[in-house]
Amino acid sequence: MTQGEDIRRQVLEQVKQFAGGSVSIRTVLHGLRTRGHFHDERLQREVLACWSDLFRAGIISLGLNFANPEYPHAHVTEHGRRTLENLSRDPLNKSGYLAALALGVPPNSVARSYVEEALDTYASGCHRASAVMIGAAAESLFLAFRDELAARLGQQAHKNLGGWRVKNVLDQIETECDRRRATMPPGLADRFSSYWSAFTSHLRLARNDAGHPKSVEPVTLDVVHGSLLIFPELAKLTADLRTWVASSAFVP
Repeated sequence: MTQGEDIRRQVLEQVKQFAGGSVSIRTVLHGLRTRGHFHDERLQREVLACWSDLFRAGIISLGLNFANPEYPHAHVTEHGRRTLENLSRDPLNKSGYLAALALGVPPNSVARSYVEEALDTYASGCHRASAVMIGAAAESLFLAFRDELAARLGQQAHKNLGGWRVKNVLDQIETECDRRRATMPPGLADRFSSYWSAFTSHLRLARNDAGHPKSVEPVTLDVVHGSLLIFPELAKLTADLRTWVASSAFVP
């Protein structure tokens, strides 16, 4: 965990205490002072910068109500409350998110590099950029799985597995796995049936909407937040499918 990530975590933990009412920079600073780690002026400026970042990220908004609509009053937004409910692994908490991801199945180095950039852009309020980055991370997982599945199938591998259109690749992966679902461990078979198509479609469409816009409508914060929350579950599901494909239970 970098120093900046640790500061963000501590600021968010302080903000979480005031999620239901008024929150101000002074109450946050008072809580941080009690921890005794912010005597250095450079660190204090990092805390102030983090506080400003929370407004840009949509976690906090100015004002409390019509009677107190301006500085120093502020409140936690609805999106902020959802973020703070699962702060330990929320995308805004980069170190916690990566730790939760690693507890499942650590993604390959290419996927991880895209995940880290997705988290950085998300924290900066660049939601469309984050959608593209987490979509690219997911694509890296898909293609690695595709390569192993095609190698296992050998000459029986359908031509769509070797194509460049990601949707065709995903559809063929689903077809091949569905044909052999009876040989999957029961838990994996249920997860595959319930989640594979839903997860892959969500991430792919969010990435396409951000990277190849068809209208002026922006990719929403909720869609990107959902993509980031889905990714660890998709990574674990993909890793379990790869383990099954490599096992003796899989029938080419």
